[in-house]
Amino acid sequence: MAGHHSHNPHGSGIRGLTSLRNIDGTSGRFGRLFKDYSPGTWSEADLMKLAAAMTGSDDPKDGPDGEESDIASAYTYFGQFIDHDITFDPSTFQQQKNDPDGIVDFRTPRFDLDNVYGRGPSDQPYLYDRAKLALGEKLFLIERNPKARDVVRVSAASDGNQRAIIGDPRNDENVIVSQFQGMMQRFHNRMVDLNPAWIFDQVQLEVRRHYQWAVVHDFLPKIIQSDVLNQVSKAIVDPTLTFNTEPPVFKLYNYGEAIMPVEFSVAAYRLGHSMVRPGYRLNEFTTPLAIFDHNNPTSGLNAFGNFPKSWAIDWQRFIELGLRAGPETDLDRVQRAYKIDTSIVKGLGALPFSVAGDEAKSDPNKLNLAFRNLLRGQILLLPTGQEVAKKMGVGPIPDDKIILFPANDGSTETQGDTPGDVAPTITGVSSAFAGKCPLWVYILAESRRNFYLDGRAALGAVGGRIVAEVFMALLNFDQDSILKNATWKPMGGNLRFGLADILKTALDG
Repeated sequence: MAGHHSHNPHGSGIRGLTSLRNIDGTSGRFGRLFKDYSPGTWSEADLMKLAAAMTGSDDPKDGPDGEESDIASAYTYFGQFIDHDITFDPSTFQQQKNDPDGIVDFRTPRFDLDNVYGRGPSDQPYLYDRAKLALGEKLFLIERNPKARDVVRVSAASDGNQRAIIGDPRNDENVIVSQFQGMMQRFHNRMVDLNPAWIFDQVQLEVRRHYQWAVVHDFLPKIIQSDVLNQVSKAIVDPTLTFNTEPPVFKLYNYGEAIMPVEFSVAAYRLGHSMVRPGYRLNEFTTPLAIFDHNNPTSGLNAFGNFPKSWAIDWQRFIELGLRAGPETDLDRVQRAYKIDTSIVKGLGALPFSVAGDEAKSDPNKLNLAFRNLLRGQILLLPTGQEVAKKMGVGPIPDDKIILFPANDGSTETQGDTPGDVAPTITGVSSAFAGKCPLWVYILAESRRNFYLDGRAALGAVGGRIVAEVFMALLNFDQDSILKNATWKPMGGNLRFGLADILKTALDG
């Protein structure tokens, strides 16, 4: 069953070592967008206080609630999948502490789906079934995903747990991203069926470009304010424009080759942690299941191992696919991602050891995902949010507006759980954060504030600009990408092609 304790949750194996270079030209390294600053430093006790203030206590539930956004929850795990495609640092906290400038990106820094394709059928034939990707065992029959399959697994552990045989082991971190991996494999297989005369390389390129189109024109507009995206390129929000006429503008990303900035990977792109719901109803047969259950791994959506075959995902419950015959009900609805704000759910505050790793056994604070993010940012010498805002020419958010609480519908910006309650500010947690907000928290606070100012919790001038520029820069350095091949269009000329179209196509595969 899922949840074994011996697994390194970040996998193993060296990938992409020649693809990234450090500031000094050393191969295989991350880089930095901002230089000449004093990194933020705090005590671990204060970082844990901040993490605790960000951690919620709600259990999984059916029906809408005030923390939901207008973003379908499938995008939470699409975002996690994207992260696993472009960046991977398996080093421990101690390794990072010993050499904060020596971390390595073990993924290729491009949107090439190497987390699906691995090193290709010649080098890793066990991932393939001729031109198609190999699929695992059938899951239980459910009405709106009757062909549901697990990923390929092998019994490689003494405890009987089955390991996923996939391009990136992190895509087995939870049941949802594991099954999304399977859907991307089925999308490839369906593209093989639709184009029987094509060789593997042609199908792979077509799949990658459809994926890139969904990343740029569907995912980015979901998580970043439109005006911020338009400052990078108007063609992101408006796919009727092209990157030939609207080339990206890079104000932060000043490298002549693809590097992975730590401000992106360790702070800005960890926005998805705040989007996770406490739990999810997977199909017509399950009750809402916790995203993680530390005390009983078999009752949460923990993975890194086999899970019940009855947990096949009905993707209509995660994104609108037009497959529901009647109106939404509390028991059958598109479950929405939580808003991008300064809060994480209870399950992320007490990770299972299969996700947190052995380091958490000696330091229970490392079971809290918020603490892990904060500690990693400090170890890797990130600048504070205020420092980054100033370097970008953006007025920093005042301390009393950096509020650590969910952005609830119907509440005021400073309101707590009930009318009259006051939500905690970052300096209310500790005076050590006065004028010195960790970059990850600052970016989330910026998004939270956007909800009250503009009606939508989306990344803004600081976080949004970092994410948008990094995404576009990685595409800019890939000569096969949609940015460099502006005449390419998705199947059927559908300029609005997005995540829902990938999943609908995959359901037939």
